[in-house]
Amino acid sequence: MNNYRLFRFEILSVGSNLSNKSGHLPHQPKYRKHFVNPETGEYFQCTDLDTKKYKRSKVLITFQKIYEKPYAKEEVSILAIVIKEERYKSPSLFLNTFSKKLSRNRIQKLGHIWVRDVDEKTGLKHCHIIIATSRIGKKEFHKLFSKKISNDFDVEYQKKRTGLRNYLNRKEVFAMKSQRSYGQSKQFKLPIKTD
Repeated sequence: MNNYRLFRFEILSVGSNLSNKSGHLPHQPKYRKHFVNPETGEYFQCTDLDTKKYKRSKVLITFQKIYEKPYAKEEVSILAIVIKEERYKSPSLFLNTFSKKLSRNRIQKLGHIWVRDVDEKTGLKHCHIIIATSRIGKKEFHKLFSKKISNDFDVEYQKKRTGLRNYLNRKEVFAMKSQRSYGQSKQFKLPIKTD
């Protein structure tokens, strides 16, 4: 990429992006950049939306790479959670509450990623959250999360190693104006071994 030079900038939408106002419609690209390698003549282009999807994908891949080996060795659990945005206006509100619950039960929260989404059938806004924790056994998981009093979120073990990541990679970018469409914890920690 260092050898490529921007040679054209194309505005695709004028003014504010209408798709951002409600958060129900996927983002539309606002501009496109055209690049050329002056030495080889190679050319490529990308939109601001392509860049956003690429960065989101990079975060999902990094998360998977960090927890792949500990997950295979059964040192960590990966939880797949869906929260309703009507109940939790921000993923951080849910994550604060959920982290306290884990902490009370001596479960380490190691890292997380969240991605906003809209249900294609119902149009309901929700958020997918993937959380890596210290190992949670099946009995303990069912004790903590089976048929909660609250109907505000669904939680399950991540079934396939790359299934949710691949699903989220394919998703369009959703968020209201001035909202982030995805996020992550400051760092992805590995479990502390207590041998």
